[in-house]
Amino acid sequence: MRRLFIYLTYDSQNIIDDYIGYFLQSIRPIADTIAVVCNMPHIERGLHNLTDYADHIFYRENAGLDAGGFKDALCRLLGWKLIGQYDELILANDFLLREILISTAIRRTLAAEIDLDSVRN
Repeated sequence: MRRLFIYLTYDSQNIIDDYIGYFLQSIRPIADTIAVVCNMPHIERGLHNLTDYADHIFYRENAGLDAGGFKDALCRLLGWKLIGQYDELILANDFLLREILISTAIRRTLAAEIDLDSVRN
């Protein structure tokens, strides 16, 4: 089973945070190819979080937001001929990942500060 993983990222300060590197590192064992689409013209800091794990890194204007980035990756940057060589296509973005990390951190903080069993009783 061949998997293509396309990850889309945007940061108004052109920074790639470490959590993105950790995420891509965790995806690497299950993805044959990782392509990253940056909805920004360049990276100011944290480029290693992409280059250490991604096979392809593309930069584009943030036109069309995430949907535009995925469309460009599929239609223009990678192309359907290459995509057709894979059995699975996985699309992810850092907005979703950030929300998962934030909600997980909030749950851990609350669990540490509140005795949930006493609240339920």
